[in-house]
Amino acid sequence: MSARVRVIGAGNLLRADDGLGVHVVQQLEALSWPAEVEVLDVGTGGLDIVHLLGDATHVCLVDAMQMGGAPGTVYEFARADVRFPAAAGQVSMHGFGLATALELGEKLGIRPELYLVGVEPECLNFAEGLSSAVQAQVDTVVQIVQHKVAAWLAQLEVPAACPRQPRAGKPDASPRQRRDAPLRAPTDGR
Repeated sequence: MSARVRVIGAGNLLRADDGLGVHVVQQLEALSWPAEVEVLDVGTGGLDIVHLLGDATHVCLVDAMQMGGAPGTVYEFARADVRFPAAAGQVSMHGFGLATALELGEKLGIRPELYLVGVEPECLNFAEGLSSAVQAQVDTVVQIVQHKVAAWLAQLEVPAACPRQPRAGKPDASPRQRRDAPLRAPTDGR
């Protein structure tokens, strides 16, 4: 299998901060990437995420994450660091959340190297646009993803090609956290 690195942004643009992954992917799509990198907006993809994990060697998922921190807190997790609560594995007739999709992928033997990046939402009501706390972190999340993908490409011995930077702006100095704590399924209200 050739090296396949995927960046997947998930979210609902009509639910304010739940649209984080989509906004991040829009910025990442404007950058130059080698052919081995695919940047995708899956919207409220649910089970589509399982399919997209299947033929990738490395996947970075970006989504809003309700972890109980202050709005705008940035979170980063390697898959090995994430434990989903038992309730996250329950299947609903109305759709599948990220936690369910990841668990199903694991049960099917789909195990790319996985990295999750998210931001604590402030607002998940029906509204367009991100809150100021989450919007302030979009450039930071873009930079985190760029660095992670560059590290994977170096590991895979693929030359990185990402000369253009996202829009000008100084990254916000808000807290970033990496935890070994149960992850609440990122905003299942899609």
